[in-house]
Amino acid sequence: MDTHISKNFGHYKAQKASMGRSVIPSQNAGMGKTPSEPLYPETGRRLRLLRLAIHEMDNQRAFAELHGFSHSQWNNYELGVSRPKPDDALRIKQKFGVTTDWIYDGSEAMMPNWLLEKMAQIERGPATAPKRTRRAMA
Repeated sequence: MDTHISKNFGHYKAQKASMGRSVIPSQNAGMGKTPSEPLYPETGRRLRLLRLAIHEMDNQRAFAELHGFSHSQWNNYELGVSRPKPDDALRIKQKFGVTTDWIYDGSEAMMPNWLLEKMAQIERGPATAPKRTRRAMA
């Protein structure tokens, strides 16, 4: 074991013994983020668009359960609180034909064009019909 690490760990063990509780710092210590703040907002945005494009389901719970994810797990993905672990990313890739590069960093290389177009359409929102003017009606 690295001496620096063992010295630091020994320091935390000593503090724990003197205080009666664990003081080992959390992974997010000093990052300024709370668990509810999105760490991966762009990954979440892409996965939400994927859900809407593939199944046109606004019901996140039904989509998650249909594809073997818990509702809270998929919700955290879409919120950007967490991102899919490699095994889950591979499952998403196999089920929906996306690439893991797209899931994690948004690379559109090797992505199906029809899916990219559908997601772009969803992101733009519903198409609005042009207003008819009096001149156009005549």
